Amino acid sequence: MRVRLGLQARLVILVMAAILPITGLSIWLSVRQMEQSTELAQSQLRLAASLVAANQDNAVDSAQQLLAAISAMPELRSGSRARCQRYFESIKNLQPAYSNIGLLAVDGSMICHANGSMGDFGAADRSYFREALNGRRFVMGEAIVGRASRRWTIPFALPVIEEDVVTGVVFAALDLEHAALTLARADLPPGARVAVADRHGRVLMEHPPQPGRPTPRKLTHVEFADAARTMSAGWGEGPDVFGTMRLYAFAPSGLVGEEGFMVRVGLDRSLVTAGARGHLRDALSVLLLTLLAGAAGAWWLGRRFIVSPARSIVDTVRQLEAGRLDARVSLPGAPREQGEFGRIAGAFNLMAESLQLRQKDLEAELGRSQGAYALLDRVVNSMQEGLIAVSATGELLLSNEAASRLLPVGGAWPQPQHRAQWFGLHQADGSRLLQSHELPISRALSGETGQQQVLMRNPQVPDGRLLQCSFQPLQAAGGPAGALLMFTDVTEQQRDIAARKESEQALLDSRQELEAFTRMLQRAAEASHRIAQARTPEKTLQLVVEQARDVLGARAATIRLDPEVAAVAASSGEPLPPDGGPGTLTVPLATPTGERIGVLQLAAGAGGTLTEGEEYVALELAQVAAIAIENARLFAQVWELNTGLEARIAERTAQLAQQQARYRALAEQAPEVVWNVDAEGNATFLSKAWYDLVGGQPEDWLGQGWIRRIHRDDMPSVVQNWERSRETLKPYSGTRRVRARDGRWRTMSYRATPVLDETGRPTSWVGIDSDVTDLKTVEEALRTSNRELEAFSYSVSHDLRAPLSAIGGFSQALAQRLEGQLDERSRHYVARVLAGVDRMAQLIDALLSLSNVVRTPLVHTSVDLSAIARETLDGLRMAAPGRQVEAVVQDGLKASGDARLVRVLFDNLLGNAWKFTTHQAAARIEVGMAPDGEFYVRDNGVGFDMAHAGKLFGPFQRLHSEAEFPGTGIGLATVQRIVARHQGRIRAESRPGEGATFWFTLGAVQVPARKAAADQAA
Repeated sequence: MRVRLGLQARLVILVMAAILPITGLSIWLSVRQMEQSTELAQSQLRLAASLVAANQDNAVDSAQQLLAAISAMPELRSGSRARCQRYFESIKNLQPAYSNIGLLAVDGSMICHANGSMGDFGAADRSYFREALNGRRFVMGEAIVGRASRRWTIPFALPVIEEDVVTGVVFAALDLEHAALTLARADLPPGARVAVADRHGRVLMEHPPQPGRPTPRKLTHVEFADAARTMSAGWGEGPDVFGTMRLYAFAPSGLVGEEGFMVRVGLDRSLVTAGARGHLRDALSVLLLTLLAGAAGAWWLGRRFIVSPARSIVDTVRQLEAGRLDARVSLPGAPREQGEFGRIAGAFNLMAESLQLRQKDLEAELGRSQGAYALLDRVVNSMQEGLIAVSATGELLLSNEAASRLLPVGGAWPQPQHRAQWFGLHQADGSRLLQSHELPISRALSGETGQQQVLMRNPQVPDGRLLQCSFQPLQAAGGPAGALLMFTDVTEQQRDIAARKESEQALLDSRQELEAFTRMLQRAAEASHRIAQARTPEKTLQLVVEQARDVLGARAATIRLDPEVAAVAASSGEPLPPDGGPGTLTVPLATPTGERIGVLQLAAGAGGTLTEGEEYVALELAQVAAIAIENARLFAQVWELNTGLEARIAERTAQLAQQQARYRALAEQAPEVVWNVDAEGNATFLSKAWYDLVGGQPEDWLGQGWIRRIHRDDMPSVVQNWERSRETLKPYSGTRRVRARDGRWRTMSYRATPVLDETGRPTSWVGIDSDVTDLKTVEEALRTSNRELEAFSYSVSHDLRAPLSAIGGFSQALAQRLEGQLDERSRHYVARVLAGVDRMAQLIDALLSLSNVVRTPLVHTSVDLSAIARETLDGLRMAAPGRQVEAVVQDGLKASGDARLVRVLFDNLLGNAWKFTTHQAAARIEVGMAPDGEFYVRDNGVGFDMAHAGKLFGPFQRLHSEAEFPGTGIGLATVQRIVARHQGRIRAESRPGEGATFWFTLGAVQVPARKAAADQAA
C-alpha cells in the first residue's frame, strides 16, 4: 500500500535531509583536524630534537674551546703544582658543569687537577687518554664514573703540544647530572619528554626524569637504539614501555671521533588529539539538538504557513469556477508576512478584477482613439507647409489650414482637367498655364515622386506666389491609394536670391578694382627697386619721373628740387607749368626726418583725373624718391671713403696671408699633429705629422675622412666632447686611439680651442694631438707596480703579526717565570723587547690602515665635516680628560666624499693637533673653511720648519723625535692618500713654535697661485 505524505511530513523530511550532510562533514573535519594536529606535533618534535642536538654540539664545542685555552696558558708550564692546582680549581668554580678538570702526564699520571683534595689517580687505562695521546687531537670519551668525583661524566681530552712534542694531556669531565639540568631549559612542546643517549645503547640524560628509572640505563627502544648506532635522524609513532601511544622524533649531534649524542623527543598522542576529539563530541551534540528542534519547527511552521494558506486559495478558485468574479482570496497577516502564498493570492485577485474592468477598458480605448485623431488634426493644421491628400480617383481626402490660405479648397474640388485654370497654376517663369498631366498632384497619382516649382496667380493672390512643391504617391497593400502634396511659399526666398546676386556682382567689381590696384602697387614696388639702384641724384630723378608715368599712366611728370638742396630738375612727357593746373597733382618730397627737399608734379592721363588709389601710389613714390635721392647723395660720399678703404683692405689681406703661411710652416714643423676643423667638424688642415702617422694624401683625410682612423669605441666620447665645446664655446680635450700606417693603434692625447669671430660665434677649431702610447704603457706598469706593492705591504703586515705575537708572548712568559731571578740589566732587556713588540704592533696597524685606505672602494655621499670634527674632538677629550684645549669648529662644513675615510682623515689631523699642543698652556685647535673653498685644521702647537715640508707626507717620516712626541709616522701619509683618492690637494703652513695649519680640498677646487706654490707634490 502506497503511503501518501502531507506537506508537513515532507517538510520535516526535507529539514532532516539538510542537516545529515552537515553531520558527516563535521565528523570528517574532526578526523582531518586530528591528522593535522599529529603532523604539526611531529614537525615540532623534529625541530625540538634538532635544537637539543645542537645544544649538545655547543657543549662539546665549549669543552674543546676550554681545553684549547687551558693548553695555551703559562700556568701549565710554570712547573709549580700548587699554582697549577689553584688554576684548575678557579676554572672549575667558573665552570660548574664539569666535575673535574686537570692535566695528565704522557704516562697517564696526574700532574694536577681541580679535585686535588680528593687525591691523585691515573688515567693510563682510560681509552680517551690513549686516543688523545696517540691521535694528537681533541677526543670525546664514552660515559664513565669519575674516580675522584664518583659521578657519571663524559670525559673530553686535548694533548698539550710544544714544538711538535706532546708534553701532556688536559682533560675535562662533563657532569651528566648537571648537564641534564640544561634539558629543562630546552624549548619543547607542552608535555614532551626528551632523552639523550650515546652510541653504546645507553640513555645518559632525560627530562623530566622517570621515577624508578635512573640514568644512565640501557636503551630499550629498538628503533632509537639502531638510530644511535648509525647516528641517523628519524621520527615515528608507537607504544612506550607503559603501553601509551606516543609520537617521537630523534636527531644526532656531530661526531667527535667515534663518539656522539643521539637526542629523542616524545609526546603522548592523546595530548595532541584531545582538542580534535572534544570538538567532534561537541559538534555531534549540537547537530543532534539542531535536528530535533528543526523537525519540530518544520512540523509547526508547515501547518501555520503552508497548509492553511493553501486551503484558502483552493476555496477561492472553486468560487471563481462557479462564476463569482467578485470572490477574493483573503490570507491572515500583513502582506510582507504572507510570502509566496500572498503573491499567488494577489495574482488570483488581479485576475478577477481584470474580468470586471474589461468593458471599461474598451470604452476608454475608444475615447483615446478620438483624442489621437484630434491631436493629429492639430498637428497637421499647425504645419507651415501646405498639405493636400487625394484618393486614387482624385477626390480630396485631407488639407490643412496652410493649404487653404493659398488654394481655394473650401468649396467643390475641381476635376483634373480644370485644376490648373481653377487654381491659376503656371510654369515657374509665368509664361503659361500648366497642363493637367504636368500638375504635381497628377504626377504623384501616376506614381512619380519629386519636387517642382509652380507659379500660382489667381484672385486670391493676384501678384502671384512661387510655390516649391514636393509630391509622392500614397501606397497601400493593394497598390496606389492616392497622392500626397506638400508645398511652401518661396517667393521671398527668390527675392533674397536676386538681391544676393546683385551683391555678388558688386563684390566682383570691387575685386577687379582691387586686383588692378594690386597690380599698380606691384609696378610701384618694381619701380621703387629700380629707383633704389640709381647711384647719382640726376639718374635717380630721371628714373622717378619715368617710373611715375609708367606706374600711374600719367600724361606728364616733373620733379623740382629746392634751390638750397640742389638746382636739379627732371621731367617726362608734356611740359608742366610750375604752378600746375587742372588735372594735375603736386606731391612734396620729404626725407624720413621731415625735411622738405622738392616737389613731384603729375598730370592725369586719358581719364583727366587721378583716383584715390593713384594718389596713394603717387605719395608712396614721392617718399621712395626722397629716400632714393638721399641714398644717392650718401652713396657718393661712401664711394669717396671706399677709395682709400680698398687699399687698406688689400694691405691687411696680404698681412693675414703672411700670418697664415707662417702658422702653416710652424704646424708642419711641429712633432705633434696640428689640425683645423670648421664649425661643422670638417677638417680643413692636417699638419705633416698626421701624414707621417697614418700615410695618405690630403684628399684622403680632409673633410670627414679623418674620422675613419679613429677607434670606433672612442667615437662616442670624441663626439660628446665636440658637441659640448660647440655649446659652451670652451676648449675640449681627451684621449683617443688612431690606427697608424703600420696597422697598430696609437693612443693620442688631444686638445682643441674654438676660434671666435667679432660676434662671438665659432668659425673654426684649432687642435693638437700628441702620441702618448708609450706614456700610457709606463702609467699602466706603474699602476701594476703600486698594486703589487700595496698587496705586498698588506701581506707582510699580516704575516708579521703571528711571529710578533709569539715574541711578545714568550717574552712575557719568560719574565713571569724568571720573576725574582733577573738582575736589573736583564729586566731592562726584557722591557726593551716588550716595548719593541708594542712599537712594531703599532707600525703594523698603521701599515694596514694605510693599505685599507688605498684598497677600499669609495662610496660618495654628502658628508657633514663639522659633525665629524666635533665627534673626533669629543673622543680626544674623553681619552685625556685632564687637558684644557679650546676647540673651535665652523658650522655648516659639508663636502662630497666617503664618510668613513673622511673620519680617518680627521682622526689623524686632529690627533696630531691634539698631540703637538701638549706643551701649550692655552692650547687651541680650529677647524674651518677659507672663502676659496679650502678646508683647514689649525693649531698653536710646536710647529715645524717649512724647509722639511717636502718629506712631511711620506710614510715613516717624522720631524720630531720619538721621545718628544710618540708616533708611527704613518698618519699624514694616510691623510695624503685619502685626499688624493678624493681628487683633492693638501698642503701645510707652519713656523717653529707658532703652530701649524693643514689646508686640504675634497674634489676639484681652484687653489690660488700664492697657496698652490706651497702645495706638496702628490
